[in-house]
Amino acid sequence: IRNAALDGSTLSVLGTLPNLETVHVRSSPGMTGEQLSFLAKCPKLRHLVLSKCEKLTSAGLKWLLDIKELRTLVLDENNQLTARVLELAGYNKQLKYLSLSGCEWVMNKQLEDISEFFSELEFLNVVDTKCTGVGLSTLAGLKGLQQLWVDSHAVSKDDIAKFSKAIEPRDVVIVRVDR
Repeated sequence: IRNAALDGSTLSVLGTLPNLETVHVRSSPGMTGEQLSFLAKCPKLRHLVLSKCEKLTSAGLKWLLDIKELRTLVLDENNQLTARVLELAGYNKQLKYLSLSGCEWVMNKQLEDISEFFSELEFLNVVDTKCTGVGLSTLAGLKGLQQLWVDSHAVSKDDIAKFSKAIEPRDVVIVRVDR
C-alpha cells in the first residue's frame, strides 16, 4: 500500500485473510495505527513494514502486542512514534529484523531497550537516528546479531573496533552508511 488514502473498512478486509504473512505500507500520510489494528487478527503475519506514515503513533500501534509470530518490523521515517513502540513490539520475542532508520526518537537509550526486548534479533538498522558509538556497547548482549547498520557520522571506526572486541569471538557485519 503506497500513497494510499484508504479507510479503515477497506483495510479491514485484509484482516479476513487467514494466511496473510506480509504487509508493506509506505508513504501513506493519512494512515493511522488504529486503521491497521485488524492486523492483530492475522495469525500468520510475519513481516510488517510501516514506513513514512506520518500519522502513526505508538498508542495507535498497541495492537502490536497481539502479533506473536512477527519476524520483521520496519518503522523507518516515523518520527511521531516514541520509544513506547519498542516496548509494545518487545512482547514478540521472535523478532529477527528491526529497522528504525530515519527515526529521530531513537537514541542510545533505545539501543538498551532493543537489547533488552529483542534477544533473538539478527538485523538492526539505526541509520539516520541519534544513536552514537557510545550506545553500541549495549548491543553486545544480542547473541544472534549478524548485521548492524549505523551512521558513519555518529559511529567512528574506533567505536566499531571496541564493539567488535566486546562481542568476540562472534562476527557481526557492521555497515557504516554515509548520508
